[in-house]
Amino acid sequence: AFIRERHRFAGRTAVYEIPPERSVEIDDELDFFLAEALLRRRLQGERTAALPSRVEAIVMDFDGVLTDNRVLVNEAGVEAAWCHRGDGWALARLKENGVRLLVLSSETNPVVRRRCEKLGLECVVTGEKLETMLAWLRRRGIDPAFTLYVGNDEPDVPCMRAVGCGVAPADAAPAALAAAHLVLETPGGHGCLRELAELIRRHQNGEGNER
Repeated sequence: AFIRERHRFAGRTAVYEIPPERSVEIDDELDFFLAEALLRRRLQGERTAALPSRVEAIVMDFDGVLTDNRVLVNEAGVEAAWCHRGDGWALARLKENGVRLLVLSSETNPVVRRRCEKLGLECVVTGEKLETMLAWLRRRGIDPAFTLYVGNDEPDVPCMRAVGCGVAPADAAPAALAAAHLVLETPGGHGCLRELAELIRRHQNGEGNER
């Protein structure tokens, strides 16, 4: 019908009212880029909407969040991990803005404490993450509703569900992705905390909240 009639309204037609936020006509390449920018801004607003009105604390796992969940082992059995400098920068900015930070890990490898010491992060090695987190929040008078938990696997799910916003890196395990209120676009160990810090900044400044 399109070829026969030589216009786009050929054949059987119907009326559909397009919502204002999606009523963008694309006739050329510039229109496409404008439509993409508008969609990205709307999605950004939907993502920041998952954050609490204020963020008082961020609790995070180590492996799969501050690292890419891999481990390097040399011939002597010494382990090492890949981290992202952007995460360190972001965590420092969050601390400057008064956000309390805690790393919870079930991993006893010294690399965990070494990295946390370098970043000035409080670190607790524990197999009881939920109880440890809630006790830590109580001692500091922090409401879990204004707390974020960043985790990447099944052991993190109870903590993610106990706070105001559970956050998962892009490459988290299915259980963590399903439990998350907010899924980041960046994988763990590749700057996902840098992305989260930027989302928090935008949210607190009221950016990207338009629909």
